[in-house]
Amino acid sequence: MGREGLSAGEQLDATPAALEGRVIREQVGDVSLVLLPKETRGDRVELALALDYGNPDTIREVGAAAQFLPNLLTRGSEGLTRQQLKDRLETINSTLTVTGDGSGLVVRLSTEREHLPEALELLRSVLREPTFPQSEFAELQNLTLTTLEAGRSEPQNVALRRLSRVFMPEGAVRGDIEYSPSLDEELEDVRAVKVEDVSRFYEEVVGAGRARLSVVGDFEPQTVREAVPTLLGDFDSPVTYERFVPTLTTPAGAQEVINVPDKANAVYFAQLNYPLRDDHPDKAALDVALKIFGGNRHSALQPPAPAGRPELRAYAYANQSSRDEYGNLLTFAIYNPAVREKVSAAMGEEFRRIATGGFTEAEVNNARAALLQEARAAYASDATLAAELLTQADLGRTFAFQQEWEQRLSAVTPAAAQAAFVKYLNPDDLVEVQVGTFE
Repeated sequence: MGREGLSAGEQLDATPAALEGRVIREQVGDVSLVLLPKETRGDRVELALALDYGNPDTIREVGAAAQFLPNLLTRGSEGLTRQQLKDRLETINSTLTVTGDGSGLVVRLSTEREHLPEALELLRSVLREPTFPQSEFAELQNLTLTTLEAGRSEPQNVALRRLSRVFMPEGAVRGDIEYSPSLDEELEDVRAVKVEDVSRFYEEVVGAGRARLSVVGDFEPQTVREAVPTLLGDFDSPVTYERFVPTLTTPAGAQEVINVPDKANAVYFAQLNYPLRDDHPDKAALDVALKIFGGNRHSALQPPAPAGRPELRAYAYANQSSRDEYGNLLTFAIYNPAVREKVSAAMGEEFRRIATGGFTEAEVNNARAALLQEARAAYASDATLAAELLTQADLGRTFAFQQEWEQRLSAVTPAAAQAAFVKYLNPDDLVEVQVGTFE
């Protein structure tokens, strides 16, 4: 069959064992390489690259300048202006994005099989030959300042900034890595950055001392293997890499109300942190509990809408670190300011409901099925699959880790889900912030 007959792509078996059977894991020099060649619609290829660099000292020293590095990398390199790079990528039907901070970069490249070599050449230029144009930096700096200032009285921005300040480590001072600045402090920090600060950080810290590369789609593995030395060879960081370990902070529960002018809707945010890593046996049970808590049931968090206008729309999000015993729950609601006092009461009511009444068998079965379906469905996206393989390379995992989680998920009972919820999520520990026009 010719390549034309394969252009529609293939549907992967998304079970962990089947996916693992398709993966190629290799080491090319200092780069951890993970490949999953497959037929794709339009011969597409998805690539993800992660570079770790620096240490706590360099993160502290670079400060606000680090946030400008990812965007500046795509705004000028040797022989390529931002517009020329954009035009070249469009010509070969490719997209390239770079994100990151003071400790690393993540690159995502989407292209076509026939254009993969050229796309990799453009990526090398972006990573290895940046020019840091002053005009581009000035534009980014002004945009950053404008965006920050525009959020000064936006309820969601105000609430999240307040939470970040409450949850920073006790005794943290300005200049510390985990210090959370006020808006005025952040504006001052951003204004103080010069393009030379960014270029100096690149020259003195950035490199591929710890690199992972994943590729999913329609490609020849040898094409990628041969490109790695050109892409990342001799791109060493001048400093020894040391991962920064975040502090798990558990401040006392509190309620704060912040007034901002002229807002039709108010917001409620609540957060609590708890010590749990994603490989803990409790994770599957907590996942089920949070799936139900976050919207799989008719609860105090999601009441009927009165008179055609909802008073409250609430959502819950949870996350556990893959490296540290660091988990958090964040709940969010948009509501009519007139019912402010009811919002916090509704949250407490839902916690008490679960603590005393637990979950039904049907709720748990539905949540388990939904979680499994979501996990499997995510792998239908090659870009998501590439990101997952990148994470596995970072943590030294395979799809066996996913298989273990699925097995634990299938064994979760209502009692186990309730016990995990009560163990990790104490409503007395919630830090609640409500922002809106209340007066």
